[in-house]
Amino acid sequence: MPMPAPSHITRLEGRTIIKLSGPDRVRFLQGLVTADIAALQPGQATWSACLTPQGRWQADFFAVSDPDDTCLLLDCATEQAEALRTLLLRFKLRSDVQMDLTSLPVYAAWGNAPSVALLENAISVHDPRLPAAGWRLIAPPMDTEQTATQLDYDLHRLALGLPDGVQDCEQGRTLAAEANMDLLGGIAWKKGCYMGQEVTARMHYRTLLKRRLVPVASTAPLPAPGTPVLYEGQEVGTLRSSRDHIGLALIKVDVVDKTLTCLGHNVVARPPHGCYLRWAAHQMHPPPHRTRAMTYTAPDAPVLDAMLSRVNYDASGLIAAIAQQHDTGEVLMIAWMNAEALRETLLTGRVCYYSRSRQRLWRKGETSGQIQHLHEARLDCDADAVLLLVNQIGVACHTGRRSCFYRAFSPTGLVELTKPEIDPAELYHTHG
Repeated sequence: MPMPAPSHITRLEGRTIIKLSGPDRVRFLQGLVTADIAALQPGQATWSACLTPQGRWQADFFAVSDPDDTCLLLDCATEQAEALRTLLLRFKLRSDVQMDLTSLPVYAAWGNAPSVALLENAISVHDPRLPAAGWRLIAPPMDTEQTATQLDYDLHRLALGLPDGVQDCEQGRTLAAEANMDLLGGIAWKKGCYMGQEVTARMHYRTLLKRRLVPVASTAPLPAPGTPVLYEGQEVGTLRSSRDHIGLALIKVDVVDKTLTCLGHNVVARPPHGCYLRWAAHQMHPPPHRTRAMTYTAPDAPVLDAMLSRVNYDASGLIAAIAQQHDTGEVLMIAWMNAEALRETLLTGRVCYYSRSRQRLWRKGETSGQIQHLHEARLDCDADAVLLLVNQIGVACHTGRRSCFYRAFSPTGLVELTKPEIDPAELYHTHG
């Protein structure tokens, strides 16, 4: 029988595991890459990269300390695996290390925690970049049920602002900090020397960085990587990886709060989330509707379970959810959540509802780009309704208005208070 699966799990077809073994494996890798390999304990992972002497990205990977073997497992992009192995072997000299390409599969899981059985039958580690990123599973059982697709994982990654090195970095050009490795735990500042350290440290301590990978959302499906991003007609960056209406763009940090365009469509730099807090404090001015950085922290599993046990769902297993802009008090919309949607929202910090018409989870903004980031969630006195204090990207209403509550009762009839800010046809890309 297939093992019980987390709410989302999929095999990452474009990943390869390099097995690094031998008594000198830790010391060897420690002097070459950005992360602190020596600090890894069995069963732990870190995100790291190989840089050029000028501090430019060459390859990135997850380094996993195998809990059952005396080796390190490097989880890297398949298209870079052979080149990464060759690069590392150039520095082997007299080090007693061996490097072998393997056929071990890599899976990603997020949402609900994977079952104990699945964790125990795979090399399982938390994705070290963000708590909401989930887990990485190496060599799980062959009958592990996949409950998501690569597209789902890409949307999950992009919603959290997590870069994919091959898609989002330019070899020999992108700085480690431009890829937000400093914000996502990919750089150790207190370890010894490694290739590219001098430039990386200088950019960190002198705040000289001019560009970063920034999460963006658009009113239309985003175009191909490399498409220019403009501000007042001038190119200020380029689009990198994207899915539907959300993606990452490498843009100048001094224009992230401006009105940007890409192929004639508005592009919004999404608000800081998790790892972007420190960057926001030092390098950007808060734009409208983003007057405070997001500070949501997901609860631990036992705490979350205890809180969710207090919720009273209706006969259909649903609870009403009201969304309100956290800093202005503006009421945005009302929708419904089932237990899975509420749990996912509280775990990831990105609001997820349940669509009664489509009978499935509805991650706000997954098709329109109009995402809601959770600031705080509150339960009412009867425990049968939740209030979501959110940061709304763009508009909340399917009519293209900021709020769904745009009509007022009056002595002469309903009065329309606001006009659409975005054409609904453009919002959902339904025009012919």
